[in-house]
Amino acid sequence: MTVRNPMTKEQYEAELFNFMKVREGAVARIYSDPDGVPTLGVGYALATKSGNTYGLRSRSSIEQAITNARGTAYTFTDEQWTLLEEVVGLLNEGKVDQAKAKIPEAIGSDTTGVYDASEDHFNLNLDTNARQNLFKTVMAEFEDDLSTTNLPYSKERIAIMSLHYNIGAMPTTFGYIRNDNLVDQRVMVWNEIRYRSNAGRDSNLEDRRKIEADTFGLYSSTDGKTPVNDNEAKEVIRYLESKRTDIESYLSDVGGTIANLNTALQPAKTLLITNYAQDVTIDGDIIVGQGIGTIPEN
Repeated sequence: MTVRNPMTKEQYEAELFNFMKVREGAVARIYSDPDGVPTLGVGYALATKSGNTYGLRSRSSIEQAITNARGTAYTFTDEQWTLLEEVVGLLNEGKVDQAKAKIPEAIGSDTTGVYDASEDHFNLNLDTNARQNLFKTVMAEFEDDLSTTNLPYSKERIAIMSLHYNIGAMPTTFGYIRNDNLVDQRVMVWNEIRYRSNAGRDSNLEDRRKIEADTFGLYSSTDGKTPVNDNEAKEVIRYLESKRTDIESYLSDVGGTIANLNTALQPAKTLLITNYAQDVTIDGDIIVGQGIGTIPEN
């Protein structure tokens, strides 16, 4: 599948870790995430949600993951494990603030791995290498989900993995990445990431979706910001204009404006104007009809 900037596996893993630790934080201890879920390192949730119910991962699986990451054995005391069970019980009762009160959130320097023993109830301090090792372990299951798409190591894959990791479930974008056809599907995937992967219309999540979409790239140029030819410009305008009403509704809900979409479309419009309407004043919109075919590239 064609991507803008293919990477080696090593480059990809390093860039993915750096990208994700900015989005998720890189915390040395077990902490409460914004939803009150006990979490460790770069977003390793100790409890997962099925339907409306949280459940702890098995005690042995968490201990093994931490042991593998540190290179030395780690086990919970019964008191520590009971604390985790109490937190999950509170979450299932909808008492998020009470859950957070039992395990401190990660704020400030916490998010960069600075360790504060006074906030650690589990005698656990992961150094940088251990956090990265734990991240690789966690990401393995998500990478398996993406293996069926043939998406190479790339910025595009980083964006999709961030989305998958954040949502937890399989993003709808996976359905568009198939059969080495990313060029034709790029604008569809970009739209799914940017405007259709925030079902709760959470304004706090809006910035993350924008960054993920920018990382994926709307266009197939090296920087992802400009169309490489007329056909790509036409495809982007045609598709996104057909979604304008839905996009405007989404942006209104998250505190944005349609100017966001207009900015994304401008490079495509500029290319078409330069090639076909230079020195012509265009007061209205550029319309790309559904019946217009591809333009032969020289």
